[in-house]
Amino acid sequence: MFPALPDNGATGNRPAKTGGRTHGLRRRWYPTLKNPQMIYLETLLALCQADSRVLDIGCGPAMPTLSRLPGRLRVGLDVLPELPGGPLHAVRGSGEALPFADATFDVVCCRSVLEHVEAPERLFAEAGRCLRAGGVFVFVTANRWDYVSLCARAVPNRWHQGLVSLAGGNPDKVFPTYYRANDVTAIRAAMAAAGLTCTRLDRLRQHPHYLRFSTGAYVVGAGLERVQRLLPWFRPWLLGVATRDGSSSPLARRRPMMPD
Repeated sequence: MFPALPDNGATGNRPAKTGGRTHGLRRRWYPTLKNPQMIYLETLLALCQADSRVLDIGCGPAMPTLSRLPGRLRVGLDVLPELPGGPLHAVRGSGEALPFADATFDVVCCRSVLEHVEAPERLFAEAGRCLRAGGVFVFVTANRWDYVSLCARAVPNRWHQGLVSLAGGNPDKVFPTYYRANDVTAIRAAMAAAGLTCTRLDRLRQHPHYLRFSTGAYVVGAGLERVQRLLPWFRPWLLGVATRDGSSSPLARRRPMMPD
């Protein structure tokens, strides 16, 4: 029905070098398990219309999500300098200080961004401010209680690039992590403070894709995933949908209008 997002990690990293050895295990053990990034995309496709005004925070240089969404205005925002042009608007900036006027967008989204934000309550407030009444904020982010997140929190940020490279990822696309709005309680609090109403907050499963670099590691990860099925609090991803009900956040401030 629509192009698939590659299942190569939350940050768009290249496939693990030994992924072929674990691919057979994945097909055998997880034949029907849907990628959380695909669930996120399907959620957005159900919400975006041809006349929607869409903002993707942390869009990435290839804009893999935004390029698949309909909309009369599609804007990608990122801190990276190498942003494309073309039919999509690309803006450099931070999700904690969006350079757009109040009530500019129908849909605001972000994928694998919240864990990298020092002040996530600011991002929620800015997303709410930039949404029109009835607009939606959709995001997917790492759960801070997943074993990968726990390991990332235990390891200094300066070591993350080397570990990602060892696992077959792209170290150039590694950013510091903070995990300050990466559990259900923190997310609900940030939504409420921003004047957003939570309409969906799901804990999502995933095969142990970060452990594809080793068959043994993948088998261990599969065992941990079985535990996560029984204890959903430890599942790796959180998918959230929040609606702006018309009230404004006390943290919001007006910014210049984004042109059509």
